Amino acid sequence: MRPNWPIALITISWCLGTACSVVKEEKKEKEVGASDTYATTPISGTIGGAAWTAASGRLLMGTDPDSPNQGNIEFYSQSFTNICETRKPDAADKKSFSMNVEAVVGEKEIGVLTGKSASFVDGSGDPVQLKAAGEGKHSIDIVTTTSVSGKVIAFYDADHSVIGTFTVPRCCSADRGVSYALCKDAAE
Repeated sequence: MRPNWPIALITISWCLGTACSVVKEEKKEKEVGASDTYATTPISGTIGGAAWTAASGRLLMGTDPDSPNQGNIEFYSQSFTNICETRKPDAADKKSFSMNVEAVVGEKEIGVLTGKSASFVDGSGDPVQLKAAGEGKHSIDIVTTTSVSGKVIAFYDADHSVIGTFTVPRCCSADRGVSYALCKDAAE
């Protein structure tokens, strides 16, 4: 009897694909489960497979009058002077982490279906790698006129995950996002 090579190859490929995806899901669950408690240290983790620590960050408040508390927190591995006024900071290692937040006290889940996204950016190679966190949570603990403090856990895979605490300045725009400055009052 002559073997049917096309059917054998398709069956083997399907089995390998299924087995690999099951192993990957089990690994992911174990890694996330191990870090579902907030850390009390400054935000750090791994981006692009390399150790990463946030040295600065900022909350860019949104400009939609219907969602005045919405914004995006950006974290960088390098410190910047007047980070609110910096057009687009670019850390020397080209890596950053950002998350969509509501500048009100409370905890939110991070994920595609929650409306609260988080992203890992690794611009050290070509092309730039952008990974959306599939799991995690963030807590906004203190909101003032000029800053926001909280904590975060975000996970894409073992090469892209962060955990820790933060305090960042609130940056507001008077010209619909063209330029930003440190927020001056709660109405901004």
